[in-house]
Order: sequence, then C-alpha cells, then structure tokens
Amino acid sequence: MADSTTAKLYILRHPDIEAMPERMTPLIKRLRYRAHHMGTQENDLLFGAFADRHLGDFDEAQIARFQALLEENDPNLFDWVTGRKPVPARHDHDVLQLLRSFRLVGETS
Repeated sequence: MADSTTAKLYILRHPDIEAMPERMTPLIKRLRYRAHHMGTQENDLLFGAFADRHLGDFDEAQIARFQALLEENDPNLFDWVTGRKPVPARHDHDVLQLLRSFRLVGETS
C-alpha cells in the first residue's frame, strides 16, 4: 500500500509508432529495444518512453544523434539529462534538449 509520499509513474507510449510500418525500420526497432534496455532502470524508463514517443517523428539526422547518445555510458547520460553535469559539445543538440524537457507522466498523492 502506497503512502502519501509515494509517486505513481505512468509511461505513455506514442499511440502511432507501431501503426506506422514505414517508420518501423530495423534501425528504429533496434534503437527502441536499446532504449528500453540501457542498464539502469532510470534510463530504461526515461529513454524507453522517450523513444516510444519521439522516434517515429524523428528525421534521419535526429535518429543518428539519438543513436550516438545511446552509445554513451548510462551514468553520463543520466547526469546530462538531469543537468548534474554539463553536456559535451558533441551531444549538445536538439535531441538531447528534447530529452531534457521530456517528462514521464506522473502524479503524486
């Protein structure tokens, strides 16, 4: 039973990502899988939900930038997204900014 300080976390999937077969290329499928299986639960939740929501809307350049982010280690990614550490210039781009503004839908009771 949750007490009043426990937050509920809801993860919304992009409603159309799987309904767009032309966007479900092998690369998109691999990136979605990788985003859901990053190594830490926090990044799995954040990057997985982000991929579900945004990959279907990304152009090829944004997909490449997201793929490059996934090649970084988990602690650095988490620190960059949460603002704990400065983002290196090579990753300071629109996709990371979108990740930083992305929010998992949650509610506190």
